[in-house]
Amino acid sequence: MKALAEPTRRRVMESLHRKSPSEMTVDDAAREFGLDRTTAFDHLESLRAAGLLIAGERRTGWRGRPARTYRPSRTAQDFSVPARQHRLLATILGEAIGESGPTGLAAAHEFGRRVGARIAADTVSSTVALELLDELGGDYEATGKSIRSGNCIFREACQATPHPVACHAQAGLLEGVLAFQAPLSRVTPEGTDDRGGCSYHVEAI
Repeated sequence: MKALAEPTRRRVMESLHRKSPSEMTVDDAAREFGLDRTTAFDHLESLRAAGLLIAGERRTGWRGRPARTYRPSRTAQDFSVPARQHRLLATILGEAIGESGPTGLAAAHEFGRRVGARIAADTVSSTVALELLDELGGDYEATGKSIRSGNCIFREACQATPHPVACHAQAGLLEGVLAFQAPLSRVTPEGTDDRGGCSYHVEAI
């Protein structure tokens, strides 16, 4: 929490979240945020010490030492006093629903759709609705017949169980939002990517 209280460090994390590949060097940070190298290094190291970034190396093609790189750790940081086991609860629920087979996945999808419909009830277009979903942390972007969530809102729950319950719940959430734009759409999970996000296929029905 202390590491992210500083505005520049929040901007660094937001920038890394949108980069592909999602990494930067001290020189990258200095150029992008108008900092001297020492200040840029201090910010990156503070985020690394907080467990938000992981350090690595990148060969530049020049002689000498490789450039040090920083990339998001992709590990959620939970802050609560006393500590609460949200991830364990998500695992238990995911396993219970997933073991029900197709019926359980369909139920997760349908409930997600109803929640999405409630969220979008007061909006006038799907674009506005998708922006409302950004408040959940998903960073959604629609392109043609595809929607990408730049930061899967259920990533930890998804990783905790082999059943795609979270994927279907999120697909239903998107369906509920898109239902306010004709024609009605079916949203199908397409899986995760290497940047901590996931994609969904959208087709009219």
